[in-house]
Amino acid sequence: MTHRIVVTSVYLAVLSSALADPPGEVVLRRIDEAIRWQAYWEGAAAVGQDYRVGERVDVRILLTPTHLYAFLAPIRLEIDMALSSDGQVTAVTVIGSSAPTNDDAVARFLGSGLRGNPGCSGDVSVRRQTPSEPAKNGGTIPLARPCTTQAEVLDDKSLTVVLPKLTPPDAIQNKILPPGRSSLARAVERYLRLRLRSCGLTTVSIPYYSNNDPRVYVLMRPRGNCPRGVVAFSRAPDGRWESGKFLADFPKEEISSIIERIESNTALNLTRYLR
Repeated sequence: MTHRIVVTSVYLAVLSSALADPPGEVVLRRIDEAIRWQAYWEGAAAVGQDYRVGERVDVRILLTPTHLYAFLAPIRLEIDMALSSDGQVTAVTVIGSSAPTNDDAVARFLGSGLRGNPGCSGDVSVRRQTPSEPAKNGGTIPLARPCTTQAEVLDDKSLTVVLPKLTPPDAIQNKILPPGRSSLARAVERYLRLRLRSCGLTTVSIPYYSNNDPRVYVLMRPRGNCPRGVVAFSRAPDGRWESGKFLADFPKEEISSIIERIESNTALNLTRYLR
């Protein structure tokens, strides 16, 4: 019981500092970054056809002991920020939403059980697309991460954010890589050994990215009979990199724009012989 009281007190303190009036800079910056990332990698349509730069929109915030969730129904997004024990954002996930309002989005979220990790295994955390649209550009790439148990909502409040210009992510604009970049390279090599070991000589292209990006799309180009394609890598709350499924470069996958962006913003090329 004492431990629970301590944990709750810590996160209420985090909320008061992170979401003070005006809202904390870190939370606003992560929301801004997530919106721009979504528009750049998934296409401008991913933030809605009615997106207007400079418009003020409401965002509904839920805080749990391990996550801060931001619901932006006006631009069809939900943003999950995983929190460390001291309240630092350790990973960001963006999910497409079909809810007409923030209240509807929160009601659906609470009605299905809180998702400790959106994209995890289990029907309470399936990535959602607008019902009338097919999944595009890897938006439904599943992550091999187990769902956690339902968490307690510590606070619930609404804020207002100003929609940013849909400029490319900072890492793309400034051609930078984050500290600890070798950990993603190692995760990519593990994936190659496990999934593409029979494809022979394979070249991998990793674009410029940030550790706060919801996903990093990595281009795989085998030189044998295996097709080229894209794999999405995302950070788990503990900082580990996890891989989604391989999407081959076939028309039905609609990943040509993602491949073009990777090729024009490649930061690292790795070549490995797999057998």
